[in-house]
Amino acid sequence: MMTTGILDVIEEVAKDSFHYDEPDPTPFGMDRTPFSRSNPDTDPRLFVCNRALEKEFSGFTFYKSISSRAKSEIIRRLFEYFASIKSQQISRIRRVCVTF
Repeated sequence: MMTTGILDVIEEVAKDSFHYDEPDPTPFGMDRTPFSRSNPDTDPRLFVCNRALEKEFSGFTFYKSISSRAKSEIIRRLFEYFASIKSQQISRIRRVCVTF
């Protein structure tokens, strides 16, 4: 039953074509906004943002590479879907981090 549900979702994903923008991997400047006057060179919020961007972009490139090497059309589209989700997550992180 669980396997059938997963296969149904994969077939649903296989019908769609996913378009996404190539995300920007550029980290935010660590000296943009000082967090405290005692240590103006480090803002822990930006450190966390940059770390999150690094991890999400790593996942994005991983999914994209699997998609390009997949021999099955369904698997290729599934990993394109995963890459599109990562692209959306990177956009969300950027929208939050730019407010700091």
